[in-house]
Amino acid sequence: METITSNELIAQLKGKLCISKTLELGSIHEFKGSFSVTGITEKDNNDGTKDTYYHLKLINGEIL
Repeated sequence: METITSNELIAQLKGKLCISKTLELGSIHEFKGSFSVTGITEKDNNDGTKDTYYHLKLINGEIL
């Protein structure tokens, strides 16, 4: 049996957060928060590797 190795580990975060400051399009900010893992899926890349997707739901957080 062929062993498939993980090529990429990808986190997909969903949710919303009330913030205390305005943000500008294209700006970059740091984020600190808590989330729960709601699902894990794997995508076969058809080259002997796979990508693993972690589906995350935002619980709380803040923009630093």
